[in-house]
Amino acid sequence: MVLDLRSKEGQYHVDAGGAHEDDWPDPVAATTTGEDNWFAVICGTGWGPVTVRVQLLNQRPETAPSTADPWEMVVERDIVAGGPHMQLIEIMTPQPFHTIEAGPGRFRARIHTAHRAQAFQAGDLSEPVEHHWLQFWPADAPAEPSVLKGPDTFAQNY
Repeated sequence: MVLDLRSKEGQYHVDAGGAHEDDWPDPVAATTTGEDNWFAVICGTGWGPVTVRVQLLNQRPETAPSTADPWEMVVERDIVAGGPHMQLIEIMTPQPFHTIEAGPGRFRARIHTAHRAQAFQAGDLSEPVEHHWLQFWPADAPAEPSVLKGPDTFAQNY
């Protein structure tokens, strides 16, 4: 699924249900922040559209990001779904949200980003400049967040 989500206050959320105990935990490599059941993706786009591709996989991707990939930053983190789906949420926007039919359980998320610095410099946008690719797959055990590629220019100046 490919969406143009509206970034508001430089973020959008992936939510797997349940309460948020901390509204803004320390960010991971200036790319995500969150808890076990939700995370925010930090955007260079303050207010405007971000193109987001979402892919649900049966297993970890076979290839790791390389320097030849167009992605400037790639991070991974866990998310635990208590119910049948997760939702992509444009904050400060009434429903409907975008649903990811993943099922309950622990998932690993790989977040790819490109053009965050350009989007930040552009200010409020009416057309997408920034691009993200979110991949999710089942995970057997908890793992710490990790940076696979980066930091990008936006993260270096966050």
